[in-house]
Amino acid sequence: MSLVPLPPDEELDFDDEFGSGVQEKPASFAKTLTQSDANNGGRFSVSRYCAETIFPRLDYTTDPPVQTVVAKDVHSEVWKFKHIYRGTPRRHLLTIGWSTFVNQKKLVAGDSIVFLRAENGDLFVGIRRAKRGIGGGSGSEWSSSSFPQSGWGINANTCGATGWRTRTTIFRCF
Repeated sequence: MSLVPLPPDEELDFDDEFGSGVQEKPASFAKTLTQSDANNGGRFSVSRYCAETIFPRLDYTTDPPVQTVVAKDVHSEVWKFKHIYRGTPRRHLLTIGWSTFVNQKKLVAGDSIVFLRAENGDLFVGIRRAKRGIGGGSGSEWSSSSFPQSGWGINANTCGATGWRTRTTIFRCF
């Protein structure tokens, strides 16, 4: 294989040459939990991006706009959260179901959560443990089997990058 420059007046059409092969990336959102997200206050503040891109469409004609969000974790356990848009200033929150999730997963401030919408529309939820200090192991990597039902391989760099609003590529694993 070698690289050969094209003449200045000629363009290469990659679609003709290699086929389009462009796959739409799944929508995902990752956030490092704050103290208020991880305490027993029972609510999780969701970004507008996540609420409008990852979660099912919210009906803003109801007062307050509310819905049940259903997500599956890596163990195929189904989690139900109440998604509500309320407050002053108005914001997106997960309320009912959030405390149960935090307690059962033993989440603390510094841990991270990711929501991923697969091609078929299914919603998945995953977690990453924060480093716990001496003897706690790194605990900072996403499981290599994260989201197996979705067919999308997620690694620590990918999920971590989404939390810092950097360009992220998620590759499909077959």
